[in-house]
Amino acid sequence: MRSRFIQNEILVLLSDKNVHTAQEIADTLEISVGTVYRHINDLSGSYPITTGCSSSFRGIRLLYNNPDEQIFSEWEISFLISIFPTDKNESKAKSLLKKLYDLKQASCFE
Repeated sequence: MRSRFIQNEILVLLSDKNVHTAQEIADTLEISVGTVYRHINDLSGSYPITTGCSSSFRGIRLLYNNPDEQIFSEWEISFLISIFPTDKNESKAKSLLKKLYDLKQASCFE
């Protein structure tokens, strides 16, 4: 099986936004778990893929697949704006928002 085909199939599996195990992906695509991890590593440079092994999140998940998707609710955005200092640290603010988004998507707060 060609690499592009495997990567596309992995993205199709992850596009449901559910958590999948490497073994599940390997079994579905009839490839090895090591191959899954290699492709996940390659794909994570271009796609927001997260892997987790904590008690609240185990597996591989695509954080989102629509760039136009609203990440935070209107209330959440208002709240975040209200707690940020009014200095010109825009890059730090963007970095913090990305971290918050990743945590929210990985369900670490639940």
